Amino acid sequence: MKVILDRIRASSVTGQPHGDGAAGSERNTGCCFVADDQCRTLAEQITGIDRPLGRLYDALEAGKVTVDDLSPRIAELRSRRAQVQKGIAELTRVAEAKENLVERSAYVWRLLPKGRRWLAIQREKTG
Repeated sequence: MKVILDRIRASSVTGQPHGDGAAGSERNTGCCFVADDQCRTLAEQITGIDRPLGRLYDALEAGKVTVDDLSPRIAELRSRRAQVQKGIAELTRVAEAKENLVERSAYVWRLLPKGRRWLAIQREKTG
């Protein structure tokens, strides 16, 4: 029973089945470098969900309650955690798209003088 609970706990903490806590922590808070305030808030929500979830697993492990007693609450917390993780994924996707747009804009700005020179040359040839 302890092995099963450890696997469940690991999957809820990392968001991946049988994962380790370190990788999950990085993934969950990795977008904080891009959109600090929003991501920090979402990461705090994940922590706020993981705390009671961990206590529920501890109660199961100690034999204080049965799985049937806690399964609705565990399911609810896992669902909330999944929604927050989707928010983090969306925030990361938007931040990466913005970063890509900035990189492309910089590239266009670098090419702009060359394009202007080329247009001036073309005008001189035709004009």
